[in-house]
Formats: sequence, structure tokens, C-alpha cells
Amino acid sequence: MTLSCGHTRHRLIKNFTSLGPYLREGQCHDFYFFFDCLAMCVDVKADPEKREFWGWWLDLEAQGQSMTYSYRYGLFDEAGNWSEIKFKDKAITEKVHTTRQSFHKRLEVLVQQLAPPYSLTERP
Repeated sequence: MTLSCGHTRHRLIKNFTSLGPYLREGQCHDFYFFFDCLAMCVDVKADPEKREFWGWWLDLEAQGQSMTYSYRYGLFDEAGNWSEIKFKDKAITEKVHTTRQSFHKRLEVLVQQLAPPYSLTERP
């Protein structure tokens, strides 16, 4: 499967994997890509298999030479599901947003380094 600009799905996945442990390849299909980040553990005293995390996730779709994206924030539960939740604690908000901003800067650089480069556009 190839986009009109010549990039294959496999090539994009390889590039996205270089960003770190954010890409969930099993949840990607065609030219839709899913990323997430477990930024902060809710309760570090809980058993590892029962831990929940505050974080973010990203839906990214490539079309032609552009990529559209949307970020969401919330809770990753022990069953492995995301729930969109507004953070009430300022420290949690700052930690999650800092990790997202750091990731997004690296994503912007990566898509600009592709030949030909992509543009990134946030979905409304």
C-alpha cells in the first residue's frame, strides 16, 4: 500500500517506531496510526498488572503529503482501555502535556525529514 507521494505504510511505521515506544502498531491500519503515552502512574503501590496511568493518545492519518491528527487526554485503565478525562490536578496536567509537547516536536521534525516532507494539520 503506497500513498500518492510514494511512501508506503511499512516505511511510515518504521519511521514512527524511531520516535520511541509510542506507536501501537497493532492498532494501526491502512494509513491510520495510533500513538499513546502512559505519562504518569495513578497509584505506584498497585500491583503492576493492575496499574492505571494518566496520559495522552494520538490519532494520525496520512493522505497524500499531509497528515491530520488529534490528541486526547485521559486515563489508561488496567484493562488497557483509554477514557477521555479532564485532569483536575495541575501536576498531572503539566506532566502529561509536557510529554505530549516533547513527542510532538519530534514528530514534526520526523515528518519534515521525509522525502517528500509531510505537513501536519490538527483536526478541529
